[in-house]
Amino acid sequence: MGTINYFTSDVITLVYDGHFTDEDFIKDVLTGYGEEYPREDVEQRQIDEYIDECIRDSYILAESRLNNVDTFEFFKFKVDYGYYEGVQIVIEDLTKYGFEDSQERRDALKEANRLKNLLHIITREDSFYSCCPSWCSAYYDKNQTHARIDTAIKELKNRIRKEVITA
Repeated sequence: MGTINYFTSDVITLVYDGHFTDEDFIKDVLTGYGEEYPREDVEQRQIDEYIDECIRDSYILAESRLNNVDTFEFFKFKVDYGYYEGVQIVIEDLTKYGFEDSQERRDALKEANRLKNLLHIITREDSFYSCCPSWCSAYYDKNQTHARIDTAIKELKNRIRKEVITA
């Protein structure tokens, strides 16, 4: 697996790289688990095509999932391809611009909880993982990703509580 350049998200960067799937598993899928032809006949090109297909499917799935959630007022989502490969979900935190009143701050805290739930679903069901943005060659596993989501949302909520009311 090579390094991939991912953008930095305001909250947490979640990515799907396609290399999370074991090559032996891909060979099993491509050969019908040995029923169609021997695993040894699977070429690297076929594995790469399968990974590319998984990446395209993950992009479509992430975009669809994010477009079908209730509207978020304080967070903006962008699904994008990595610089060389992979798919990333970048989250922009709009709370950094302050709040008009304390009710708006409370609404942002509630929305942060909704964001946390959504990120856990994306990790659990769509196989997105956390990474260190920029030139990335290492990814966190599912358990580490869930822990990083919890930590990121906790830090986000602490920032929201400290944010200035502008009115």
